[in-house]
Amino acid sequence: MENNLKKVCEGVESVLTFKQSDFGLCATHYFEMLENGEVDEIDMYIAFKKMEKFVETILPFIKEQVDETRLSVAYKKHHVSLSTQNGRAFYDFKKCNDPVYESLKDGLKDREEMLKSLTIPTEIPDEDTGEVLLLNPPIKKQGVSVVMRYEKS
Repeated sequence: MENNLKKVCEGVESVLTFKQSDFGLCATHYFEMLENGEVDEIDMYIAFKKMEKFVETILPFIKEQVDETRLSVAYKKHHVSLSTQNGRAFYDFKKCNDPVYESLKDGLKDREEMLKSLTIPTEIPDEDTGEVLLLNPPIKKQGVSVVMRYEKS
C-alpha cells in the first residue's frame, strides 16, 4: 500500500504541470492504448472510476482548506487561474415565525416568494384569526464557488 500511495502522490503532483492541451494528449494516449489492445478496457474503467472516487472524496476537504480571500483577485498558478464567484442563493425560512408557512406541506413556493419580498420585520393580519403576526424576512444564504479556468496554450 505504501508504494501505491507514493505513486498516487507522484501522479497528483505531476498533474500540476499539465496545461489544458495536455489533457487531450493524455486522453489520446489512453485511447490509442485501448484501441491497440495494450491495456484491458475493464481494468482501465476500474482504474479511472477509482481515481474519480478518490477525487470526489478528497476535493471537498481540500476546498474547505482554501483561503478564499487569496482568490478575490484571479490567482494564477500551474497554468490555471482561480477566482471565486457567488454561488446560488438560497433562503432559510425556518426562523420567519410564520405559522402559515409552517402548516403548509405543499405549494410553498408562493408563500416563499412573499416572504423573500420582506426586507424588514413586517406585521400582517392572520387571515383566519385576524391576529397580527410579525413576520421576519428569511435568512438569505449564498455559498462561494471556486472557479478554475485554464490558460490558453
